[in-house]
Amino acid sequence: AKKIPLTSRLKQTPFENVLSYAVQVGSFSRMQNAQSLIKKLTRQGYEAYIVSEKSHGMTRVRVGHFSSKSEASLAETKLKREGYPTKIVP
Repeated sequence: AKKIPLTSRLKQTPFENVLSYAVQVGSFSRMQNAQSLIKKLTRQGYEAYIVSEKSHGMTRVRVGHFSSKSEASLAETKLKREGYPTKIVP
């Protein structure tokens, strides 16, 4: 009988199920304000993106997809020093 290598028997985890962290730096009721912050953060070299929460009508601005909370914490410290309000989110 032919043996199947262990790696081919392992299930792959879909990307959506992989836990990652981000640093939230803003929450806006107006999309225009969120987009302005995205432009500013991008110019500063951050990987910034928008998350819309339709249930609350708010647009959140977040930075990064960090694989650990400690990585997110390092980014949060830097963002705080630059004057941004921050919150780590999973």
